[in-house]
Amino acid sequence: MVTMTDIARISGYSRATVSAVLGDKPGVSTEARDRILTVVREQHYVPNQLATSLVGKRSKLIGLVVRDIANPYFTMIADGIESLLSAQGYNTLYFSTKEDHDREVQALRTLASYRAAGVILTPVLRGVSLEHLWMFAASKTPVISIERVPGLPIDYVDFNNERAAHLATEHLIRAGHRRICYLAGPETSQSSAERARGFQLAHLRLGVPYDDARIIACGSSSADGYAAALQIYKEKSAARRPTALFCFSDLVALGVYQAAHKLGLRIPDDLSVVGCDDIDMSSILGPALTTVSFSVREVGRFVAQRMIEAVRNGRPAGGLAEVFHPRLIERDSVRIVEPAA
Repeated sequence: MVTMTDIARISGYSRATVSAVLGDKPGVSTEARDRILTVVREQHYVPNQLATSLVGKRSKLIGLVVRDIANPYFTMIADGIESLLSAQGYNTLYFSTKEDHDREVQALRTLASYRAAGVILTPVLRGVSLEHLWMFAASKTPVISIERVPGLPIDYVDFNNERAAHLATEHLIRAGHRRICYLAGPETSQSSAERARGFQLAHLRLGVPYDDARIIACGSSSADGYAAALQIYKEKSAARRPTALFCFSDLVALGVYQAAHKLGLRIPDDLSVVGCDDIDMSSILGPALTTVSFSVREVGRFVAQRMIEAVRNGRPAGGLAEVFHPRLIERDSVRIVEPAA
C-alpha cells in the first residue's frame, strides 16, 4: 500500500509538505501542490484517515455505492435493497459514482468517516486500482459487492452475464438474423466484457460467421445508444446494415428506439432489438422490448438480507458467493426473418 512517505519520496517534497497539500492547507506553492497531487492520482493513494476511520463503534447506516443511480437498472437494485433495510430499522446512504473511480474512493472514505455498519457497492472494476476495496476487506466492516471483484476476498453476488448475452443472441439467430451487432457497455464494466464473450460464443456455437467488428463501443445510457445507432444506420447501406442489435442495457435500447424513429426505421420490421436488465419501461415501449431479466429487485432484497445477517452475526468476509442466472423475456421487438433449426 502506498504511504505518505512514498508520495514524498516520489514527488521530491518533504512529508510535511505532502501532509499540508493533502490537508488542503495554505503556504504551499502551486508548483509543489500540482506535483504532489499528480503523484497522488498516479499512485492511487488512499489517505490513512480511511484506515483509522474503520475502527470504532458502527452505526445503523448502510452505504450503497452504485455506478449510476439515474440508471433505472441501479434504481431497481437500490429499491430492493432499501425497502428491506428500512423495514429492519437501517438507514441507507446513497452514492452515485458515475463510473468514476475517484468518486468511488471518496464515497468509501465518507462511509468510513460515518462508521457505516456495512457497504453494498457496484464497483468500477476494469483498469483501476482496487486498493480502497482491499482496505475495507481488511477491516471488520461487512462489504457486499454486486459483481465479483477478482482476487479480493469480499462477499459478492454476481450475474451470469455471458449466459444473458448468449440467450439474447441465440434468440436473434434462431429468428433468422445473421447480421447482428452488440452495442457494448463502458470499458470499465466487467459485465459488458462478459456479455461480449456470450455474444461471440452464441455465434460460434450456432455456426454463424462472426468477426470482432460486430462488437461496437457504445456505453450505458440512452444517449449512447442513440448516438451509436444513428451512426450505424446513417453510414451503412441497407444491404450492409445489421438487421438486429443486442444492447448492453435496456437504457441503450431506448436510445436505439429514438434513433430508429428519427431515421424512419420501424422496429421490428426494419430493425430487431434485444435489451438486457428488464427495467420497468421496457414493457411499455412501442413495441414492447424483448430483453433478458435478472429480477434485480429480488437480487437487491437478497443482498440486503445478507448484509443484515453479516452486521448482526459478524459473518466473515468471503462467505457469500452467489451467482444469479438470466431468463429471456420475449416481447415484440424481434422480427422472425427465417426460423433457424
